[in-house]
Amino acid sequence: AWRAAWAVDASGALYDLDQFHPSLVGTSLAALTMDEQISGKPASTVPEKLVLPGGRIVPIDPRLQPLLHEAASKANEQFARSVDSWPRSR
Repeated sequence: AWRAAWAVDASGALYDLDQFHPSLVGTSLAALTMDEQISGKPASTVPEKLVLPGGRIVPIDPRLQPLLHEAASKANEQFARSVDSWPRSR
């Protein structure tokens, strides 16, 4: 998903200041990718404002949302396995 985002905008700040850990934007992209894979719903259906328990709002620039949605969807189209193929616990 990160490569798909960088292909559209190479300036995307997906890493935090230490250049090792993901930034809030990078973490959001990973979460969108996983949510789309698990739920089967397009990343674009996820609300633009993420409100955490306790009311804190995760501040993601709304201008980045289309890029993050597109990158998550591209990554899933290219690399994701069907949920039906996941191993099941007994």
